[in-house]
Formats: sequence, C-alpha cells, structure tokens
Amino acid sequence: MEQLREGKAELLMKGSLHTDELMGAVVSREGGLRTGRRISHVFVMDVPTYHKVLIVTDGAINIAPTL
Repeated sequence: MEQLREGKAELLMKGSLHTDELMGAVVSREGGLRTGRRISHVFVMDVPTYHKVLIVTDGAINIAPTL
C-alpha cells in the first residue's frame, strides 16, 4: 500500500486472502488508504464457459453495518 500512497501504483489487486483482511488494511487509520472520498471495489471474473468478462462492483462493502 505504500506504493499506492506515494502515487507509484494505480490499483490494489487482491490475491489469495480474505476480503476482510485486505479491506481492514485499506481502511486502517494508520497506514491505510483513507481519504475523504467514497471507497469502492470490483471483482473481475473471466469465466471460461461464459462469453464475456464479468465485473461485479461493491460485492463485499456494507455501507450500513449496523442495520
């Protein structure tokens, strides 16, 4: 994430870890990527049996966690 904060990278790609681990680091007050802007993410899936790339946005972001 340091490279993102320094402007040396343009995106963060999730590998083999749970979304809550990644997002916890992203929204961390110390060392995270917090700004005054809205946060979003996408899942990009290339399914061999489907003719298009699928993109699902905000699949794991809960905007009202107390509901």
